[in-house]
Amino acid sequence: MLRKTSDNAPDMFNASSRRGAGITETHAILAGGQAGSGRVKNAEAYNTDLIHTELEQLNAGYTTGSFVGQYAIFADYVSSSAMDVFAYNDNLVKTTTSAFSKIRTNCGSSCNPNYAIFAGGSSSGTYVDAYDTDLVLHSAPNLSVSRDAPKGADLGNYAIFGAGSGQRTIEAYDGSLTRTSMTNLSGYYADGACSTKEYAFYATMNASLNAIDVYDSELVKQTTLS
Repeated sequence: MLRKTSDNAPDMFNASSRRGAGITETHAILAGGQAGSGRVKNAEAYNTDLIHTELEQLNAGYTTGSFVGQYAIFADYVSSSAMDVFAYNDNLVKTTTSAFSKIRTNCGSSCNPNYAIFAGGSSSGTYVDAYDTDLVLHSAPNLSVSRDAPKGADLGNYAIFGAGSGQRTIEAYDGSLTRTSMTNLSGYYADGACSTKEYAFYATMNASLNAIDVYDSELVKQTTLS
């Protein structure tokens, strides 16, 4: 059974949506986001005792997050010619690293044990950038289809990216950054994705269908729940 741990966790400094998120061993970190028609530049962390820490403000707030090793890693789109990529460790020490191979926003994010991976995005929707446990940037095979805001899920040895731009395509990257195509999603749009240790779940839809597609740790589509 799941239960609510606390009614007394400190509030975030700004209420916002579409925040970038990442974790370390000791902290959950939230950065950027949207509030009304504006962007939120705050970054903040909660530790395992729900103690709230405000972090250095972002330059823009167009933020996507992932994690790998001891780092929570974030990409903040500043402009068509500028992007900040940075990470926080367990002690909330901030480190900057190389920007994407192609600057873009609206990326999907996921991870496997070796890499934090950012895939797709607006205007350059096939590019894939991967950061290892030392925050070194690596190239990876492009997505098979250009996609804006694909939904990411991590499952065992795989970082999975599904849907985006009305596509049913879903594919995965292993710890060697080898790309594997998976059986298509049932619907053309995905409202969300999540995973357990054994399964990845994609909530998909189209005009006549609302379904949850389930994939196992071998990337086999097991069932569609409607």
